[in-house]
Amino acid sequence: MVFKFFSSTKSAEKKFKKYVGKPVVTGDGRTIGAIVSIRLSKNDLRPVSITVKMNDGSLREFNVNDVGATFTADKVVLQKFSDEYSGFVSALKNEAASIEERLRDIMDKLNKLSELLIKGEIKEDLYRDIRERLEKERTKWIRQCNDKISAINDTLSEIDKK
Repeated sequence: MVFKFFSSTKSAEKKFKKYVGKPVVTGDGRTIGAIVSIRLSKNDLRPVSITVKMNDGSLREFNVNDVGATFTADKVVLQKFSDEYSGFVSALKNEAASIEERLRDIMDKLNKLSELLIKGEIKEDLYRDIRERLEKERTKWIRQCNDKISAINDTLSEIDKK
């Protein structure tokens, strides 16, 4: 517990003023901006909110308790930070990885099928039928991938407009 008579207003202001210009990072270590200002409580002289100049140039104010801000020697760590786009980006990465895995699987099957034909272990008409089905599936996944890219571009355009 901080008692007012142990720390003056000036010393508390001085203590937190040194953080201005210091980096602000997320709990996973990603730098999101730099401290512009810190607002202190008038009662106990503890930080109430911080204003951060984000990497994109915008200014955002965060409640210290809401984001779990921890003041370390050389930076401020936001333990509970989440921006509205990080979940979106994570979901897109997962979808892209899934599509990539399915396309790799199809290509592996096509390669094995070609090997079977070369070794004479499969008849040519069966080879054509299986290859045609695999090519249709591959085309479907490529189309889905292209649709996903279009959706991402549309979302990025909307974000840029904001």
